[in-house]
Amino acid sequence: MRTLGGLLVALTLTLATGSASASPPPQIAEEPVTTTLVEWSTWLRGGIVFAANGSPDANPARETMPPVDDASHDHAMAAVGALGAGFTLPIRQRFRVGPFAELRERGGLMFGGELLLLGEPGGLDLFQFDGTAAVGLRLGMNEEIRSAQLNVSYRAPWDLWGPQPRSHRYIIGASVVMAVAQSRTDPSDWSMTWGIEFEPVGALRYILGIRSWY
Repeated sequence: MRTLGGLLVALTLTLATGSASASPPPQIAEEPVTTTLVEWSTWLRGGIVFAANGSPDANPARETMPPVDDASHDHAMAAVGALGAGFTLPIRQRFRVGPFAELRERGGLMFGGELLLLGEPGGLDLFQFDGTAAVGLRLGMNEEIRSAQLNVSYRAPWDLWGPQPRSHRYIIGASVVMAVAQSRTDPSDWSMTWGIEFEPVGALRYILGIRSWY
């Protein structure tokens, strides 16, 4: 699992530094984000986890380290990764809410909900996509841990399989994230993760110049 986390972090850095030389994606028409009923996306996340009272390579609820005299064993850091998917629905102007599922290298499969606050439509123009700034809050849990995650994001719609109706569309983008996880059985067993999250299909198409993925 350490290898998976390292690979995800390396892939994140590669995508972040290699986009300047990639072929440009297709132009899309501007329209308010809130006009779409369903917006869905997938994501990969790579980051660094700081764990207290446990090993960062272990599930905090499955393997909690006993107290030891050496304080260096009470805190640890490691590279971690996650893979997730979810969708949102509009609830008010510039607010969206919806469920998500995420498989974490540390913590296993988790389900939860996300609340998004969107910025001005078309307020950001990155990689020739008129996108939107957003702040998101994700709350999730499974049988062993609970988690909260704050995202500061750039989001843009993308015609993954050709023009899409207003009823639904696929969202690409990238986020800076901060997440906190806590054992449901031992509140003193917690971890904090800082990382970068990105939509993988559009990012790979952009980096590799795969025009057939439009």
